[in-house]
Amino acid sequence: MVQEIYIIDDNCELENKLNESFKRESDEYKFRTINTGELEVALRNIPALIIIDEDNTDVKIVEFCKSIRANEDNSITPIIVVSSNEEREHIIEVLKTDA
Repeated sequence: MVQEIYIIDDNCELENKLNESFKRESDEYKFRTINTGELEVALRNIPALIIIDEDNTDVKIVEFCKSIRANEDNSITPIIVVSSNEEREHIIEVLKTDA
């Protein structure tokens, strides 16, 4: 069974990098880029993993992660946030959302 990994990114830059990095022989995982406006519909499918590129989205990442966690079906779905923001306070706030 193919498991979907959602990439929240308002362009396909991260998806291209991940596909290149994770070339594989099997089709175990499928990367799917979703823009921020499609999140509610996309979460109905319960992905195996959500990767958010904070630098390429126009959302407040902490609130965005909280909205994912508020979805009962995705309350334990792993979330990875990719960001160039190295401020300690920002990192702590993102980690508090269980990302």
